[in-house]
Amino acid sequence: MRITWVYSPRVWRLACVSHALFNLAFWGGLLRLIVSSVTGTPNRSLAALLAGVFLLGAFTGAMRAFVAARLLGARHGKKWLAYLSLGPVVSLVYLYNVIASAKTTRIVWRGIGYDMVSPNETVIPHRPAQRGQTGKVSKSRKRQSSAPSSSQSRN
Repeated sequence: MRITWVYSPRVWRLACVSHALFNLAFWGGLLRLIVSSVTGTPNRSLAALLAGVFLLGAFTGAMRAFVAARLLGARHGKKWLAYLSLGPVVSLVYLYNVIASAKTTRIVWRGIGYDMVSPNETVIPHRPAQRGQTGKVSKSRKRQSSAPSSSQSRN
């Protein structure tokens, strides 16, 4: 989401607004349903609406589990219960990630830090030292350097 924040702010805003609305509606509706059930008569239409939203999400999750099992092998489809039941929780975590991505434009990947200044500029503040670069050439580098390069073999 940090990359989206820098390179496509319009898509980032759409993700933020859509997940915020979903979470507000689902979790707020669930909280209201719980409070109304404790204090008096539960709202049956709200319960039906929330159940419908949950079942649509479970259906989408079941399709994801089926596709994962078909494309990636049967062992990836074994988490079907999580695909069916955790949709609203995943949306909550996703909203957290979207909001957290707005705090910084720095990414660290494989030990290298990247500062995304704009869609056209990324700064690498530092790179970690490669193994074997303590002043000596490692054996694997010696082998690579002793092989003729393509420009040397043409001459």
